[in-house]
Amino acid sequence: MKNIIAVATAVFMAAGLWGCGGGSSEPAVQKLSTGKATLAFSAMSTAKLDNSIGGIDIEVALPPGMSIATTGGGSGSVDSGSLVPGAAVQGSILVYGNYSASTRKARIAFTTSSNSYRSGEFLRLVCSVDGSANVTAADVRALNNPVVVIKAAGYDGATLSTILLTGKVKVTMDVLQ
Repeated sequence: MKNIIAVATAVFMAAGLWGCGGGSSEPAVQKLSTGKATLAFSAMSTAKLDNSIGGIDIEVALPPGMSIATTGGGSGSVDSGSLVPGAAVQGSILVYGNYSASTRKARIAFTTSSNSYRSGEFLRLVCSVDGSANVTAADVRALNNPVVVIKAAGYDGATLSTILLTGKVKVTMDVLQ
């Protein structure tokens, strides 16, 4: 009888603990804080690059509740304070873009005079987050998976010409708070 009670107790304890543990392996979905969120864009090659990357042109979509400051407010040229060159790019750098408030899409680009850039963070985009919106980093990533690369190009010093690298460059995005 004692053995039956001991086995039954062990079975009930194991069953009770079955639901306990480390929980889900998925990270908790957390709302982005009101104010500003930064999108960091990095490039990596998907094939051998014979030349360095001289420029990348991408399209970014934002969920409702996020926007980008423009020079005239609403739609138009992205405000220069909203675009920051990435840490991986050296030399002269130019970043620019346009934002459509109605479609919540931006086309942003960077160019560099560097002849050594091949991968890494090339651009940061500072966005505004509305406090009444329930925007998460996962929402932003879902809209930009994959990040649309409109054009990637480099310069071939041997032939003195521009070469397209669009099919050889992938862009990833990280959402920073």
